[in-house]
Amino acid sequence: MFDFAFPLQMVKMRPKSIKNQWISRETKELSKLVKEMASINKHINNAMYNERYLAVRKLYRQKLKYEKRTFNDNRISSSKNINKTAWRVINENRQGGRNSLSVSHLYDPLSENVIISDTKTICNKLNKFFVDNTTQDT
Repeated sequence: MFDFAFPLQMVKMRPKSIKNQWISRETKELSKLVKEMASINKHINNAMYNERYLAVRKLYRQKLKYEKRTFNDNRISSSKNINKTAWRVINENRQGGRNSLSVSHLYDPLSENVIISDTKTICNKLNKFFVDNTTQDT
């Protein structure tokens, strides 16, 4: 009677996404080194050691940014639906709520390191980018 009332059902489970899967083993080791150096730097009052610590921390942060950017670039370029994946990446990396996107500056890779700060120009550039990519996909 119990088996009839509550039959076994197969449930598909999605694999858990690994958070920060873009971080390499090298970067994890560098993170440990930065933490150890920060701990030592707190207890030692040495200017040379502090400079080394700051240099290693800067290298670590640069490496993190590079790996994350490379991972997201590869993820977008290898997807079937580029626009959907690009927006997913944007939403995953956005801080705050879903409707609280605030872009104060935009880097324009086509114009040799130009940073755009005018909000109307930013909106027009983003809209043009997505319209152009949508027309290319269809």
